[in-house]
Amino acid sequence: MINIYIIFPISILCFAAGGGIVWHIFTHPEILDKWASCFYRLFKAISKEADKRFVKYNIQSTINGFIAKLNSDVPNLDAQRINIDWIEEELTPESFLKSGTLVLRMHKSTNQNRNIVNATYTFVSREVLKKTKTYLASYQKDAIDLFVSYKVLEKAGHDIMDAFVQTYLRDGLEKDSIDKLYAKFEKIDTCGLFFPVFITEMTFLGEKIFGKGVNRNKIYQEIDGLVSFLLTLANRKTGEYSNLEYGGEYSKFAIRIVGKQYKIEEEGKRIYINNIRLITQPIETLYLIGNFYNKQFIDEVSSDLTEDDVWEIFHKVAAKAKLRTREGEEFDVENYIISLRKKSVTIVTRR
Repeated sequence: MINIYIIFPISILCFAAGGGIVWHIFTHPEILDKWASCFYRLFKAISKEADKRFVKYNIQSTINGFIAKLNSDVPNLDAQRINIDWIEEELTPESFLKSGTLVLRMHKSTNQNRNIVNATYTFVSREVLKKTKTYLASYQKDAIDLFVSYKVLEKAGHDIMDAFVQTYLRDGLEKDSIDKLYAKFEKIDTCGLFFPVFITEMTFLGEKIFGKGVNRNKIYQEIDGLVSFLLTLANRKTGEYSNLEYGGEYSKFAIRIVGKQYKIEEEGKRIYINNIRLITQPIETLYLIGNFYNKQFIDEVSSDLTEDDVWEIFHKVAAKAKLRTREGEEFDVENYIISLRKKSVTIVTRR
């Protein structure tokens, strides 16, 4: 028997490790923003310029960290990272794209919490679902902006959240239509379907091209119908029957829950694959959802489906969720969601 030993010099290993760190920072620039905010924090009490830079980088690290996660959860959202640019009071605030970065020119407040809140809401309203919002009703756009802004800021601390409530949320929810839709988003998000399914479907809607002749009321109604469909699933108890297919004119998808352990162990992949092949609705997207514990099994089901040359895997994501037992008791779970798109899906054009 011949033993072959391969010895890597420590210098090479260190170089490889260092290169990996540099690459990680290069692909996650919000880390540099965080470091810069920590540096300028040391001098902000004695220098106005250091204070301005601390505020700038602190905001950028907060929002760009969320943008990185958002783009990871919804890959075709393509939200641009932001860069804060302070302007004098006599100039008009504006936002524009520059080299793939969203530049926010804003008035600096002496209240840092308000700076973060204003920048967050400006980013969300300007950048999240920018194509789709062209076709949404104002109450739908406002409810989405308020809820996504809330999700950006929910872990930023009590004081920042209080500033958001006082500056935007309280007044926004005064309108009954926005308040009701916002409450539905909260419930849908609780069961882990807001970003992986609802926002994903909204981005698909934005990829369709509509002309002046489109019936906007029909789109408004379809979005409300989509929300109601997902809300029904969010209120579903485990093992309870629910319609799992949504057949709108612009949003067409099915959900299949890979959940019953005895089916997985006794009947295997075939029962799920056969069920999906029997779907008669003209769907464009398929969401396979199950406990992360069954990740390998769900991966195998999706892989077998792609062999039909009908489906292609669009995205895989983990999402925390609260589900309910038949008795109505809530329990926490980490779901694993694979979305597949039909290869035949084309851009819809309306003239």
